[in-house]
Amino acid sequence: MFEDKSRPAILIVDDEENVTRSLARSLRDQFQVFTASSAGEALDIIAREDIAVVLTDQRMPGLTGVELLDQVRHVRPEVVGIIISGYTDIVALVDAINLGTVRGYVPKPWDLADLRQRLESAVHSYQASFLSREVLHSSAEAVTRMQKEISWLQQALDMVASGESVQSLLTVEAPSQMEPAASTDTSSTTNTSRSVRSEDSGSSLLREDMPETFQQIIQDYSELLELALDQRVYKVNHRMASRVRSLSKWLGQLRAGPRDVVEIHSTVLKKKLDGATSLREQALVEESRLLLLELMGHLINYYRVNFLAQQDVSTS
Repeated sequence: MFEDKSRPAILIVDDEENVTRSLARSLRDQFQVFTASSAGEALDIIAREDIAVVLTDQRMPGLTGVELLDQVRHVRPEVVGIIISGYTDIVALVDAINLGTVRGYVPKPWDLADLRQRLESAVHSYQASFLSREVLHSSAEAVTRMQKEISWLQQALDMVASGESVQSLLTVEAPSQMEPAASTDTSSTTNTSRSVRSEDSGSSLLREDMPETFQQIIQDYSELLELALDQRVYKVNHRMASRVRSLSKWLGQLRAGPRDVVEIHSTVLKKKLDGATSLREQALVEESRLLLLELMGHLINYYRVNFLAQQDVSTS
């Protein structure tokens, strides 16, 4: 079948060929699609094709999806990975998100519209990684400053993914202020001239600066966590990726930093754990950690994409 090579290339990996065929048929109108039924076949394709995103099942004979993405990371570190997984694979999902190129996971059964959005976001992240290398020569000082901010967020994300206490993020040393990135959303009424908040640079927390907005974010995050629990228990699809991405965009426009995200997360989780049964408590802790990881991952990508877009315009 003819493939439009102008479209971004994705690789679908699953040992069940009916799954790869079905996904390929559904996604070929948006992406250039390659399929593989084993880890070895997938690595061969990655070696010869310009793959942007790998969408792989977690439970396969031989290498698991996480193990495959780990090998991909060493061969092509810019490739973005997404895991297809059931809710019984919580530990594996955390491991996957902790890998530098893993964008997130797709629950079973998946919603096609939600999957398309996840793949599109992953492609943008892949493209941003190339832009990052290109702008280094044209604006070294500005890029270095933004890279420090992104590294700060990435360090916080890695700490949570590795199992450290969420409160330990408060000990992460914050870099100096960065120049604000121009917002590409002209409909936003938020003040986008702020720098990413950091304790060392004297910036105040979102809770102190914009208390009403902070309370609205608390409410939205609380609703997201409830939807995540509902999705876990009843196996329904609430299109969480789109909802989390929207919240991260809002936080990005507000120039939120790790301390803001931690405070939002901790405030909501503390309220929900109060009086919860042991089963609900366990589910809340597990789902809130995954939600936090995904939210921070999207926030990192927001800063990358918006800053790089600004640099691209200024140097064109």
